[in-house]
Formats: sequence, C-alpha cells, structure tokens
Amino acid sequence: SEALTSSIKGYLEKMEVSIKLVGENPNIVNAIKALNEQKGKILGDASHIDNEAIQELQRQLDLVRESEPAVLHAYLGTSKDKYQKTPIETYASDYRASQRGWYKGAEENGELFWTEPYLDFQANKSCITVGYPIKENGTVIGVLGFDLDLEYIANKYEHIKVGERGFYSLLTPTEVPGQFKSIYNSDKELAKL
Repeated sequence: SEALTSSIKGYLEKMEVSIKLVGENPNIVNAIKALNEQKGKILGDASHIDNEAIQELQRQLDLVRESEPAVLHAYLGTSKDKYQKTPIETYASDYRASQRGWYKGAEENGELFWTEPYLDFQANKSCITVGYPIKENGTVIGVLGFDLDLEYIANKYEHIKVGERGFYSLLTPTEVPGQFKSIYNSDKELAKL
C-alpha cells in the first residue's frame, strides 16, 4: 500500500533529520577531540570523564534514545577508535569503531549512510543503522550512529490496512539482482514459514 510505504519512508527520513541535528551541533567536534585526548581505551562508557563537551554529547545520545523508542543504541565512534554509546555498555578491548560497516560506509560516502539490515546480537533484534560522518576541515573525524529496531518500526504501522485481508513485508535486496529476502512480515503465521 502506498500509505504504508509513505509512512515508513517518512519515519526513516525523520531519523535522518534527528541524526543530522545531533551531528551538526558545533559541540560534537569538541567532544570528539576530548574523547581522542583521553588515555587508554574508551569503549562505550565515557560517563566518568569530566569534560563538558563529552557530557553534553552523552546527554544528546540519551535524549535520542528516550524520545525515540525505535533507537536501540545511539553512539559516536572516532577516527582514533574512541567510542561513546547509550545505553552504556562496555566492549572488548579489540573493538575498533573505525573498522565497522556503519563507520566505514559513512566515512567513504562522506554523507548519511544506511547499512543493510542485520541481527543485533546484544538486543537479539533485526536492525538497520544510520550513520552520519562528523567532519573537521573536510576530514571525517568521527561517525555518529543510530541502530533502529525494524520490528518496532514495522509494528508502528500495523494499523494501516492492506486491502481486505492483506499483509505486508519489509524486504531487503539479496546479492542476486532482482531477488529480495523478507526481514519482517505482518502476518505472524506466514512469518513462521
């Protein structure tokens, strides 16, 4: 249905606006610099650092998650592999944000980047990530990311009817041109097949 497609597209565009608003805050460059100046690894938890720019970034990430239930994680990775995230979680010492698909995609594109859908192992949910590069003098110094819960987004639009007894699926392309796989189906019985 056109209404469903339009609604989901509008919702994803709203997420693009949200990530740009956070990413274009002039304070974010100061937060990246402050994170990069910290000794040792910062892998998800920067709450102990006494720096106003870092604390403001944490407040902004927390606000995104509190105001938008589809956002499972909101985070910032820096070019020096410092990583600040909400909810606060700790990562293995070998975690390198700059090597992740969401970071590399946004860095290479130089603009907003959407990942393919994937299974988030921490939340055990199908997700998609929007990444936004943070630049200083034309160079990417960090990437902001939001992980979005696809099931939440799909359920948000369950009230939209598709014909008399229709259902809808969220699809993603496969490696075979012209073929798609279903990542969500509104018909719970059909989804089990």
